[in-house]
Amino acid sequence: MNLTQYALLMQTAVSPFIPAPRVYRGCMARTVPGLPTKPPYVGSYSQRPDLLFSWLLHRIPSEWQAKALDVFKAAGDEDFLLSWPDFESQDVDGFGAQIQQVRAAGLRPLVMLSAKSGPSDLAGLQSVIGPVLPILKQTGVPRVCVGWELNSWISPETLQALIDWLAPQVSPACLYVHFTEGYAAWQPNGKLFADFWNANVGKLRGVLHQKVMTQSDTEYQTGEGGLRDILLHFNGGSGCTADSGDGTPFDLIAFEVDLELCSEGRISETEMHRRAQVGVNTPPTQGPTGTVRVMGSGCGS
Repeated sequence: MNLTQYALLMQTAVSPFIPAPRVYRGCMARTVPGLPTKPPYVGSYSQRPDLLFSWLLHRIPSEWQAKALDVFKAAGDEDFLLSWPDFESQDVDGFGAQIQQVRAAGLRPLVMLSAKSGPSDLAGLQSVIGPVLPILKQTGVPRVCVGWELNSWISPETLQALIDWLAPQVSPACLYVHFTEGYAAWQPNGKLFADFWNANVGKLRGVLHQKVMTQSDTEYQTGEGGLRDILLHFNGGSGCTADSGDGTPFDLIAFEVDLELCSEGRISETEMHRRAQVGVNTPPTQGPTGTVRVMGSGCGS
């Protein structure tokens, strides 16, 4: 079934909502052998035309889309990242059809809602995000992220207002945030990491973390600002709540792990996956709401 057929299906289809597990199992990009090498199938900085970024699935020829989904599925992925701001046509039904296609392949969609290419004020963000929210409900999307690298283009105050607006509308889907390398919170000057997360009890499920590309394995796990430091906050340390709102801690996912280095050919996919596994293997901590560990990866393992 191609996207046109899925779009027709979207006119009547309503998919049941199935909650996502807290652990994320997916990969942001995988090699699709034989993929046509015509741009813009891959990201602007990629030196590897056969490496497909999952959120650019719609750019490849329709006859290749099912093959690509099979590659991700066969590699063991359960979750699949899509991006509304990267869906150039901004065709809501077409995007819903893409979601249904991913679901039909046996994968759980995670949808990014905003990016620095769009507006950065609350009203503008609401105007571009609002139209797609009903489709997320209709297609039963279980995971949603507020946006890409949020601390690079939106003020902390606007981000909080956006989270406050989004959380009740996407519920019961899990809502996450994504930041630039090494960041796991975005609060106004003078405020603390704990202030950001304490303000988002009952709103956010967790953070899709982006690794600092220059970090060694040890630095990634336990260095200053490493994953263990975040886990220590999420277990109740440094004034941060240990309860995300449902009796469990906030979730830290080792999401983006040196993908740029892989796409540039500076490391192999195998090495990217190994580094992602290093993140997942970060020593857990204990808190009042239980064990706090890295909850999966977005770069395979």
